[in-house]
Amino acid sequence: MERPRITRIPLPSSLPMGGVNVFLYRGREALTLFDTGVLTDEAYAALEAGLAAEGVGVRDLERIVLTHHHFDHIGLLRRLAEASGAQTCGHPDTLECLRMTYQFDGAYREYYRALFREMGVPGEEIEMFIRGRERLRQYLDVYSVDRFLADGSVLDGFTVHHVPGHSPTDTLFLHASGDTIVGDHVLATVTPNPILRRPFAGRERVKTLVEYRESLTRTRSLPISWCHPGHGEGFGDASAVVDAILARQDRCCERILALLPAAGMTPYEAMRGLYPAPSPALMFFRLSVAAGHLEWLETLGKVRREQETGGASRYHAVSPEAKETP
Repeated sequence: MERPRITRIPLPSSLPMGGVNVFLYRGREALTLFDTGVLTDEAYAALEAGLAAEGVGVRDLERIVLTHHHFDHIGLLRRLAEASGAQTCGHPDTLECLRMTYQFDGAYREYYRALFREMGVPGEEIEMFIRGRERLRQYLDVYSVDRFLADGSVLDGFTVHHVPGHSPTDTLFLHASGDTIVGDHVLATVTPNPILRRPFAGRERVKTLVEYRESLTRTRSLPISWCHPGHGEGFGDASAVVDAILARQDRCCERILALLPAAGMTPYEAMRGLYPAPSPALMFFRLSVAAGHLEWLETLGKVRREQETGGASRYHAVSPEAKETP
C-alpha cells in the first residue's frame, strides 16, 4: 500500500504543552489540513510558511479536520476556514464540548466550583483556577463544523476511530497504509492527560482515566504502522508506545498507594504529594492526574471513596483482607 502524502508543519506556542503539529494531506478528494494550532499571529505565520514550502497557500485548503476540540488544536479554525472556504470536519460532539469546556458562563463557574470542592481544593485556589482558565478566551475563536465524522466512517482514505479519554472528542484517522493521525491520543515521550471535564446534561461525570485506558486497549489492536502526533516527532510501533503509557500510569498508581495515609486523602492532597512544588498554571492538569489515578485504583478495588461532610471525596486504601471478605 502506497503511503499517503502527509507533511508535518510544527506551529509555535508559548503554552505549557509547547508547540503543536498540524498536518497537510494531499488526498484524492481534497487538500486537507489536520488541526489548526493555537490562535496567534505567530502560529498563523508559521502555518503560511509551512504551506508555502509545499507549494500551496491557505486559500488552497479544501478541508480542515479536527483530531479533538482542545483550544491548542482548534484555535485558528475560523480564520483558516474563512480565508479558504474549506469544509470543516470533526467529532459529532465537537460543538457541544466546546460550549461545555470554554463558555465560561455562570453554569460553567458553578460546576467547577462544585467539582473542585469534591476534589478537596481550598476555596482560594478554586477561584484562582477559574480566573486563570478564563484567560483562555484569547485563544478561542469558535467556528462551525460542517461535517460530523461518525465512528467507523471513511474520509478520503482514512477510517475514523473515536478514542475518548484525553478528551471526549479524541479521534484517530487510520489510513489503509497504517499511517495514522493520532492527535494527542498517543504521544511518544509524554503521557497524555485525561482531563477532568463537565458531563453532558443529564449524565454522570466520566472517569476519564478509566475511559482513556479502555480506548488505549482498542488502539493497541489497530494496524497502525506510523503515528503523526499533535506534539513532537512522528513514531512507529504504536503498541509499544501504548504499553509505555499504561506502564507509566501503573507506576503513578503505585506512587499514590505509597503516599496514601491511614486517614486517606483527597485528590487535591494526592496531587500535592505527587507534585510538591506548587504551580497555579498547571494545577488543573495535575489535579486531573491525581483524580484520574485514584478513580482507576477505585475501579481496581484498591481504594474506596468516602464523601466527607463538606462534600470532598476522600480515598482510603482497601486491604487485601477486606477485598476477600464476602
